Amino acid sequence: MLAFDKMKEIEVSEFHTSNAEATYLATYGGKYFEINAVVAGLLEIAKQASTIDDAVARYVEAGGGHYTEDDVRKFLDRCMELFDTAEQPKRPFILRFDLISSEKITILTRKLAFLFDSRILFPLLAIAAALDGYFCATDTLLVTAGSIELYAIIGLLLFIIASSCIHELGHAAACRYYGIEHGNVGFGLYLNFPVFYTDVSSIWRLKRGQRCVVNLAGIYFQSIVLLPVLVAYFVTGHPVLKYLVLLTNINFVITLNPFFRFDGYWLMTDLLGIANLRAKSMELLRYLHYRIRGKAPEGWKPALLMVKPAYRYALFAYSVVVNLFFGYYFFYIIPLFIIHFAESFPVLFRTLLASLSSGTMPDFGIVQQVAAQLLFMAITVYFLYRMVKPLVGSIKWKRVPDRS
Repeated sequence: MLAFDKMKEIEVSEFHTSNAEATYLATYGGKYFEINAVVAGLLEIAKQASTIDDAVARYVEAGGGHYTEDDVRKFLDRCMELFDTAEQPKRPFILRFDLISSEKITILTRKLAFLFDSRILFPLLAIAAALDGYFCATDTLLVTAGSIELYAIIGLLLFIIASSCIHELGHAAACRYYGIEHGNVGFGLYLNFPVFYTDVSSIWRLKRGQRCVVNLAGIYFQSIVLLPVLVAYFVTGHPVLKYLVLLTNINFVITLNPFFRFDGYWLMTDLLGIANLRAKSMELLRYLHYRIRGKAPEGWKPALLMVKPAYRYALFAYSVVVNLFFGYYFFYIIPLFIIHFAESFPVLFRTLLASLSSGTMPDFGIVQQVAAQLLFMAITVYFLYRMVKPLVGSIKWKRVPDRS
């Protein structure tokens, strides 16, 4: 259990959410807890008290006789236990490792934080949006060069990696602009997607609008990088530059997906003002189950009934769509990809080998499809393995007795 003197290290601040009742944020040991007004009041009194008995006496007095000393002591003991034993939320990564420490990133973020000044941010975003919009509206997006040199392929891959790193740098720089510390930058596998990430958990302390800026900061930094690429493409019309613009825009679409835990999900979380949005959106199915049975656990209320009325319809709509989306993804998209892979990959691979054996440069589209299918299939297999392994491990194998 958490020692009482450690209670003074717990920071309590206002938590900006859409909850109907006042909500507070408790921070301890790099972990963040969403708490109500009752717990916040108890923690504030405990931080001012010299001993646990003093804290109990103060809270009983402040409660005007509504609570007994025994009730308060049990409640305080339970709070200390939860703060001490609570684990860091599991990150949704199959595999992850840090690449750059926060200390090294800080050297850059201090110099780049000025880009979030509104006098700079809005003009840059307006110019990038206008040029990119013009590109999408006037260019034949799906018509590209039939083949591409090997050096260009390598250049595209390097651009994707560099652009992804700049994206993460944007999140970290936004944290610095608002005076919040950021964590390390790393790389991992989320479901069957290879992704870079930045630990920005500390932005829970910010207001919702500021959190939204941090969520979009990665795309903002990528948009800045995209500006000279767009200008160069309009001037030269070089197909490689077109690939760069297309890849960046595809990345924008994927990143803004509000269902996977990419930037779009966290943006939706802060727009709706609901922490743990994924888990709370899944409560809709649980709530419907209880309504059908006509029985719910005592004191349990779904998040849908705990937010302000104006947000209930939005949360309900998101809950319905996210459940349908994941059902569609796991039970249709992934099986469909596996079937398509079994049918098309042998043909593509034979075509690629034929081109290489004849000494000609293979079509870029074939190279792209072979590489993408191999990568996606490898990650899918690993993802399924990680899902099945715990289930197999949980089976208790019992030896069949000898019949001799």
